[in-house]
Amino acid sequence: MATHMRNWLLVGLLGLLVACGGGGGGNSASGVEPGPPPPGGSVPPAPEVPPPSPAPYAEAEELRAFITKVTIPDDGQPVVDWQLADGSNVAITDLEASDVRFTIAKLESSPLGSLTGSWQSYKNTVEDPEVGTGTESRVQATYERGTAGGEFTNNGDGTYRFRFALNVTDIPDVPEGLLALAKSEGLNL
Repeated sequence: MATHMRNWLLVGLLGLLVACGGGGGGNSASGVEPGPPPPGGSVPPAPEVPPPSPAPYAEAEELRAFITKVTIPDDGQPVVDWQLADGSNVAITDLEASDVRFTIAKLESSPLGSLTGSWQSYKNTVEDPEVGTGTESRVQATYERGTAGGEFTNNGDGTYRFRFALNVTDIPDVPEGLLALAKSEGLNL
């Protein structure tokens, strides 16, 4: 009886094996892509990852500016080197001279002691009163534009240089009205 049962099991398994053989021809069903190559075959090279494209200045939600160097050469025109990146630290490479404004100031001492003082801009203008700003003209710090005589350099890698047109070692004659106004405000231009 055991032999008879064993024979029927073998016949059943053989039937299942034949049924699993599938239809005829081909190595895959239509519309099915072949799988990966068998182990031990050639390994494809790793894909080349392109460098990240520079982030555009106008689209950056966050800007990180780092002044890396400031010098005042013999000609007295300060030179500022800096780098600019977005919030993900991707270099901003499309900054233009029209996007840049710089101011430069000196720290004035105070008669109150060495721990106090005030910053006095080298670039100033007279601000006339408007509604809500008072009744008298005031000295107002201003800036130098990247397009106003200075030299703006985009190095193309997220680093920049700006050379002021202003000579801070030989300030030209300040208009008399500005000097008088500054003196009345206690400023030393």
